[in-house]
This record gives sequence, C-alpha cells and structure tokens, in this order.
Amino acid sequence: MWVQETVTHRDVQRLCALTDPVRHSETDTAMPRSVLYDLNSLVPCTTLGYHTFDAYRGTEFTTRTLGTDIDPEIEFPDTDGTKWARFWACGCSYPERTRDLVTVRPGSSFPIDSELAAEDRELIRADGLEFDVVIPLRPRGSISRRLVLWREPGRDFSDRELLLLRTIRPHLVRLHEECLARSAPTPVLTARQSEIVRCLAAGLTNQQIARRLGISVGTVRKHVENVYTALGVTNRVAAAELHDEFATPSATTPVLTARQSEVVRYLAVGLTNQQIARRLDISAGTVRKHLENVYRTLGVSNRVAAVESVLSPLADSATSTT
Repeated sequence: MWVQETVTHRDVQRLCALTDPVRHSETDTAMPRSVLYDLNSLVPCTTLGYHTFDAYRGTEFTTRTLGTDIDPEIEFPDTDGTKWARFWACGCSYPERTRDLVTVRPGSSFPIDSELAAEDRELIRADGLEFDVVIPLRPRGSISRRLVLWREPGRDFSDRELLLLRTIRPHLVRLHEECLARSAPTPVLTARQSEIVRCLAAGLTNQQIARRLGISVGTVRKHVENVYTALGVTNRVAAAELHDEFATPSATTPVLTARQSEVVRYLAVGLTNQQIARRLDISAGTVRKHLENVYRTLGVSNRVAAVESVLSPLADSATSTT
C-alpha cells in the first residue's frame, strides 16, 4: 500500500543547513564534525559515523563518530580473524558487493541468511545498537567511504527518514568531495615512485619489488623513503591508501561482472576455490569458470596478478601528471 510521507518546513531548513558549505568550513578533515551534527539533527540516531576502509585488503583507515564514541576494534572485535568475512556476509557490504554506490538502504532490509551475518548482528546488539542505515559516498580506488547511522533497539528508521537521507545523499557526496579537496591536496609522485606504491599496495616486499623492477633492494628502500616524504605518511599501508585516494581508473580499465568481482574479492583474502564456492553457494567448477573469464578479461594468468590488477590503482593515472 502506498503511504504519503510528509516533509516539514523544519526538515527543509535542516536540509538547507546540511548543504551550506559556509557551515562546514573545517579545512583539515574530509568529514567536518558539523556535518555529522547537522545530519543527526535531520535524522536523530544513537550514533553516527564516517568510515573509510579497504574491505578488499581488510584495512580500516578512518572512523569519526558522533554520539557513542566506540573504538572500531572494540565495536567490531576481530579476535578470531573473521571481521572482514562478517562484513562481506552482512547487508552493509552491498555497495562493495554490487557496486551500487547510490542507494541508501537500512540494514533491516537485508535478510540474515548466514552464520557470519547472524554473528555480526549479535556483536552489534551487544554494543546496545540494533538498526542502521548506510549512506555510500564516492570511493577512491579500492577505498570505501560511507556514513552510517545507528539506533538502539526500539525504533527502526522510518520511510520519511529514509526519504530525507536519499534526498540529501547527492549533496553529501558533493560536500564530501569538496572537503577532501580542501584537506588533502593531490600528491604528485614520479613515475618510479608510482610503480613502487603500486607494488606496495599489492603486498610485495622490498626484495620482490627489486626483482620486479630490476633495481637493488637499497634503491627500493630509498624510493620508499621518498614516497613517505612526498605523501606525508610513515608506513606502507598509509602510502597505499593515500595513493588510492588520488588514483583514477583508466578509461581502458577492464570491467568485471558483479559475480566476477565477488570472486576476485575472495581471492584477495586468500580463499580457495572450494571456500569461494561454499561462500557463494555455487560449485567449484563454476568458480573455476569465473576465474578463467576473469583472467581473460584482465589479461592475466594467475590469482595474484588478477588481485593486483583489480585492487591496485593503475600507475598510468598518476604518472600522467609527472
């Protein structure tokens, strides 16, 4: 049955406040706290967070919360190494699984259809939370960005509140991009430095990078030091993350189907064909067929190369500016 939802004058005022760049003038952050306050005013919740992470590599980078300030490793403990497996099993991973970066969906709209999803839900309830809504923002490379609203048990997000969030999302995306541009000017690396970072992002050691590029290990170390200086970071993970921030896909980047992308994501976390088959509820033979098609599409011949091709930013986009 169709139900008419009413947007009030106060709602319109709050929507306007959220889209006013003058109100959100912090220059050192990608998500000003004022945005979180205004969003919480529009749609009240128990806690609201801005999150950036690389679910393909299993790395969390930024968590900025309003309300209940819970450390992410406490809120989502990973004592048994299943944190990211739970993430892929639950509904909140729909932007990464389907590449749907537009739809605002509440967690209650997804079925809890696996043990991992049920376990994830129980861990969230243990922290006094129950209902959630994901607002996808524009990713950079393999780095996901999102706003997540949480509520304690008792009242889910209403159709009217979801309508408001869907209305404001395009404006939040634009505001977020503007804040990113203000807070982090695009770093420029040399062609060789971009090659080094691409190898770092693929998890290669200094020795492996040296062999791949035909240079000495000492030269690799020097390049890595210069990369850290240029990007203003102190470790490999941060360098790969920041490089992903500003890498843009090439116009010739191969496009995989949704299912092929799922298979590659599971390759990235080290699952075997049999484990992927069980996770996706398909046969091992079907997994092998998907892999063959992935290799053909990407022009590679093995699992490592497929993962690197999909998850590492292409060096050409960075080197074209040098």
